[in-house]
Amino acid sequence: MDIEVVQNVRFVDEGNILTSAGVSAGIDMSLYIVAKLLGETVARTTAATEEYPYWSENIGGAGRKF
Repeated sequence: MDIEVVQNVRFVDEGNILTSAGVSAGIDMSLYIVAKLLGETVARTTAATEEYPYWSENIGGAGRKF
């Protein structure tokens, strides 16, 4: 198995595998998944309920999709 370390991103979407490093990056990745499955509005509502600052850049923009 080849592994590539990707720097300066919050999370990586490899298709069937998503990875992140750190607590806030994991939250960003989780909100990204929520947005993919349920839409950005639900992801923003979830972030607001958690009192977590959330911007649309966190949906893919701060991650890397392959």
